[in-house]
Amino acid sequence: TAMSRRRKGPWQRDGKGPWYTTIGRQTIRVADAGESYETAFKRMAEVLAENGDLPPDQITVKNLFRRFLKWTEANRSPATYQFYERYLNSFQAKHGGKRVAMLLPKHVEGWIEAKFSHCSSTTRNDIMKAINRAMNWGVKKRHLKHNPLAGMEKPPCMPRETVLSPKQFRQMLSHIPDAEFRDYLIFLWNTGCRAMEIRIVEKRHFDGTT
Repeated sequence: TAMSRRRKGPWQRDGKGPWYTTIGRQTIRVADAGESYETAFKRMAEVLAENGDLPPDQITVKNLFRRFLKWTEANRSPATYQFYERYLNSFQAKHGGKRVAMLLPKHVEGWIEAKFSHCSSTTRNDIMKAINRAMNWGVKKRHLKHNPLAGMEKPPCMPRETVLSPKQFRQMLSHIPDAEFRDYLIFLWNTGCRAMEIRIVEKRHFDGTT
């Protein structure tokens, strides 16, 4: 029927002129005559997303990320929001108009290679997780039927080591008011033992000579 045909994408009257879509019984113009179907589809997706009327197989990357970031801003810390915002906005600048259902791991890998190849393996892993987090959120909220990037291979996370200088250690101690905890840290610093090892130290282990 004409109605089912219209729900699949933007349409033109008699195959020419402006592009339209329908929401309920309302006909909405989404693109001018002469504009491509792809352009009309992107604008239709934005209109339907704004009205909460976008089928899961038609939601675009931009639509999904906009919803996820709005939710993150309201439910997570500012630092978490800023982390997601940075990478999701970068990805959608490249693939925002693409339907989420059409995404492949190669789209994420190519974007990272172009934008973040200078970053460490751990950072690239975190960036991929940010994209996947938005996808999984979309599935949980029923915006998507499935995560098209599920199982995407990620670079390994590498362990990080930070070695404090004597000056940095003294600065750290100056911010600790608890004398016993300061003694605890000084003991770790001087002996090099692990935190789990200091737990079993007893008075009998000290010979009193040092």
